[in-house]
Amino acid sequence: MAGARTVSRVGAGALRAWCRPVTNGLLVGITGYVSTVPLVIAALVAAGAQPQEMIAALAVLGLCMGLPAMVLSICYRSPLSVGWSTGAAALLVAHGPVQGGLRSAAGAFLLAGLLTALSGLCRPLVRALRTVPAGVCSAMLAGVLVQPCLAPLWALIGRPDPGLPIALAWIVVRCISRPWAVPVALAVAVWVTPSAGLSTITSWAPPSPGMLQPRLDLHGAVSLALPLFVVTMLSQNAPALGLLRAHGYRARPRPVLLCTGAASMAGAFFGCLGVGLATVTAAMCAGPDSGAHRGRRWAAAGVAGLCQVVLGLAAGLIAPSLLALPGEVVGTVAALALLSTFLTAIRTTARAAWAGWDASLAPASTFLVVCCGAAWLGAGSTACAVLAGLTCHHAQRYLRRRGCRAGLTGEGD
Repeated sequence: MAGARTVSRVGAGALRAWCRPVTNGLLVGITGYVSTVPLVIAALVAAGAQPQEMIAALAVLGLCMGLPAMVLSICYRSPLSVGWSTGAAALLVAHGPVQGGLRSAAGAFLLAGLLTALSGLCRPLVRALRTVPAGVCSAMLAGVLVQPCLAPLWALIGRPDPGLPIALAWIVVRCISRPWAVPVALAVAVWVTPSAGLSTITSWAPPSPGMLQPRLDLHGAVSLALPLFVVTMLSQNAPALGLLRAHGYRARPRPVLLCTGAASMAGAFFGCLGVGLATVTAAMCAGPDSGAHRGRRWAAAGVAGLCQVVLGLAAGLIAPSLLALPGEVVGTVAALALLSTFLTAIRTTARAAWAGWDASLAPASTFLVVCCGAAWLGAGSTACAVLAGLTCHHAQRYLRRRGCRAGLTGEGD
């Protein structure tokens, strides 16, 4: 009898120990998906996707995120959370309509995924990416996000309704619980818009993905695929791997990059954005909210991946409500979802520029080239901005070695 009670106590204790990672994984999966899905829909609109293609892409994206997260977390016993590339979605929104439509965008997604997979096999490519200064990459991302974040603000000044209640709801909930701020703002957006809401549930149908034939061309590779790859690697994959190492997990880059690159390539045939490690959700899964026992926190990322799969399969229910929203409402919610990414990019850029005049020129030139929309020789403004930033960075290093710094340090100013 005593032995049975002891076994029951041990079983109850083990159940309680696994309860926190599971519940935190549910929270991370739901909030992570819902808080950024308006941004992904805005990116797919910019890529030229039709409503049925968006629903199919969201469904496949759920599989491309959830399955790698579950496999990697279980195999390596680390909270390896996978999500769609927020930076890539912001790039598409800022890029505007893609020449050639969704097929050309899918070609860029396919090439970016291939580069990610190759970086897992080719160590020199990873080392070359690490030579790109953090200030240049963050300045590029900050410049890309300026227009998507400011456009809803100008619309709000001209027409406060319905953007004002969405923004107020976001501010109030963010002060109470940051992860729920964007989901609540999205719920308010659906509530204040008569054309969206429960009426779309009656017409729900399971998503039926159809394969595309991606179109590869040099212009798309230079202006879109390369910036998508660089932003995903330097704003998501690299920081997430560093964060996991800081929490004491041995995160091996090769299997992670191979898995996420293969998933991105598979999703490209359905018009899906690329995927990568999710820094914010990885931090939530690896932190103490997932339980005191560090060896069990991998379950939070696995459960979050399962939520992503389920939510992806429910895209036929979620997407019609969002597609029924006016463009300015979707833009407002997407801007609120991007705001934390924008502030992080600005903070990283300022930290890099604060090191001195020599260090500030490369991020400043990158940011200004993106903001002015300069495009040279058919390359997009993002590729031109990175080129300008790297040129300034390496020119300064060369002149510093030669001792010719007088003209760059502003001593005569």
